[in-house]
Amino acid sequence: MKYIGLIIFVMPLAVACSDNDGRSEWISHPPSAAGELLFRSGFEGSVAVSSDLSRLVGYDSTTGHSWEKLPEWVDEAKFTYVVADSSDLDVHVGTRLVRMMGPDGNENTVLELTNRQNDPNTRATSRNELSFFSKSNEQGFGEGFVRYYTRLQDDLFEQLPDSLEAGLFYLMEWKDQPIIEASQAAGWSSFRVNVGISRDSDNDQFYWVATGREAQPDLRTEWQARNGRVPVVAGEWFLVEAYLRKDPELGRVFFAIDGEEVFDLSVRTSHSENPQRLRFWSMFKLYHNDKWLTRGPTRQWFDDLEIWSGFPPGYPFRKDVRP
Repeated sequence: MKYIGLIIFVMPLAVACSDNDGRSEWISHPPSAAGELLFRSGFEGSVAVSSDLSRLVGYDSTTGHSWEKLPEWVDEAKFTYVVADSSDLDVHVGTRLVRMMGPDGNENTVLELTNRQNDPNTRATSRNELSFFSKSNEQGFGEGFVRYYTRLQDDLFEQLPDSLEAGLFYLMEWKDQPIIEASQAAGWSSFRVNVGISRDSDNDQFYWVATGREAQPDLRTEWQARNGRVPVVAGEWFLVEAYLRKDPELGRVFFAIDGEEVFDLSVRTSHSENPQRLRFWSMFKLYHNDKWLTRGPTRQWFDDLEIWSGFPPGYPFRKDVRP
């Protein structure tokens, strides 16, 4: 097995209400006493990918949850791609449920996401991600915890030519509502948090990266953390657990792999001057630059998704970090 760096974490959603001048008045969210399980699915039962590859549908008989009844804060959950012509989706991406050996050692139904090639008819880099879009009401989601198993392809380490920098390989991301139109700013969202892996061009060791950026009006990195100590195994299932609480001054980003802490950060998680609600949370995100496709498609699998309103009861890292 090859060992490489991997990333995945969970952010809470933002809450804001509009005042008279159109700016946002932030509603701070203290951490909850204990989280509540909101949704769970192992993609079993009648769960399926819709014919247009836009969403998951059906009832998971093993968990009692339906993809037609998502957590209260969710407006919709849909797969997001950057492809100019939807009739060409299969050329650039692949989204399907497959049967394979799961994290419990038995044959399970799991979600498989594939990036095959960028679409030259678009300006943005192609991606394959499952994003949960929040409702546009005033009372949003202030914190959240996610838990699931994922597996990276066996040969991911060899996907990148040795002489090239990796660039970030994103595995999860949260993006807030924009303040101004994207055409007038450096980015579509006002603030974003992402977790991924990278490596330097003169080193074959991957490291974990978590980054918070303001993207409007100008793109500015607010904070970044790296961790090269915790390895991630390619070709084997591992458990991802992540938490995020939104706050323009002191939020929290927590991320763990197989129960081992990778990041626990007390950081800004929304725009410093005009915080906005969370627009969407990409829980599953396969996104990278085209260098990763030099030697073929990239692929990732997911199973046993759980979404919580906060840290589960008794979770060892549930401590509050605010003064």
